[in-house]
Amino acid sequence: LALARPTGKRYPRFGIPLAEGYPYVEAEVRYACREHAVTIEDILSRRTRLAFLNAEAARDAVERVAEIMSEELGWTDEERAKQLAHAYDYVKCFGGPIADKTEAELRTATDADLREAFARVDADNSGYVSVDELRRAAAFLGFPVDDSDAEFGKMDTNGDGKASFEEFAQWWNASDARLSRQFALDPGGKKRTQSNTSGAFLG
Repeated sequence: LALARPTGKRYPRFGIPLAEGYPYVEAEVRYACREHAVTIEDILSRRTRLAFLNAEAARDAVERVAEIMSEELGWTDEERAKQLAHAYDYVKCFGGPIADKTEAELRTATDADLREAFARVDADNSGYVSVDELRRAAAFLGFPVDDSDAEFGKMDTNGDGKASFEEFAQWWNASDARLSRQFALDPGGKKRTQSNTSGAFLG
């Protein structure tokens, strides 16, 4: 708290944010410098996780982080310029804020999206989706059983009564069906489901 500057607000009273909307404050940079942090990259991706959460916010914070580190570590102008150049290159490796995918085209869904959707349907964690699991997921999302059975027929390409992740991913990216679209990641969390130990879907 001794390192945290007053915000000038009623709440929080101390701790100037590095980036609005993220739980990291300037005092953490000063503390990290006293705990042997020597690069801007270290601050943005290890002492905080800002670069992983939002590269744009991290990029915006680079100048302020450099300013604080210069004060704490006594950087020369040359060292500061070198650190800034490295930091800007570094944050290019990270993505932007989590996208709103509500209206997104899902034919090119990312592997991470697909694996999360697959895990949400695979209620017993068997590594396969059964027709019953797809029925339960479809019912949760308000789709008729007939629709889910037809979609499972498309998904189960080898006809063994269960769909692997590979079959699920192929079905998702090849399908125009509304059912696959309903498994999109909902940024508001309204339609997210997860399975509990009984295999029920939870909102």
